[in-house]
Formats: sequence, C-alpha cells, structure tokens
Amino acid sequence: MENKNKDRGFNYWAMSYSGKLRRTLWMFPFGVLAIALIAWTSGSVFITVILAVFLTIIWALQVTYTYFMAQREKHDGDNQ
Repeated sequence: MENKNKDRGFNYWAMSYSGKLRRTLWMFPFGVLAIALIAWTSGSVFITVILAVFLTIIWALQVTYTYFMAQREKHDGDNQ
C-alpha cells in the first residue's frame, strides 16, 4: 500500500501523482504573476502574448498529465 506521506514533501520527484497534481494546481497563481511581470517589464506586447500562450500550454499539459496519472494511481491502488 502506498505511503500517504508521498502526497506532501519538498522533493517533487518523490511525490505521488495526486501530490504532484495538487502542487501543479497551486502553481497557477505564480504563473499568472510571472506573465504579469513579463508584461510589465517587456516592451513588446508580442513577446508577452507568445510567452503567456507558451506558459499556459505547458501548464495545461502538465495538469492534464498529472490528473490522468493520479487517476491511474488511484485506480491501481483500489485493485491491490
């Protein structure tokens, strides 16, 4: 049976997928702040939009992947 302590911790790579999903969702406000900082410091709207789209796509892919892996992990844990 999986140790519940793997849901929390400092080392991202040692965490379970449900813990990784929770941490990824918590990173959303920091991503918004990063995009706002880029918009504030960059002189170009084009660069801001490109970076915002890039960061949003990467974040969405990571959330999707960790969600499906957390569901698989939960399902596999129920079968044991």
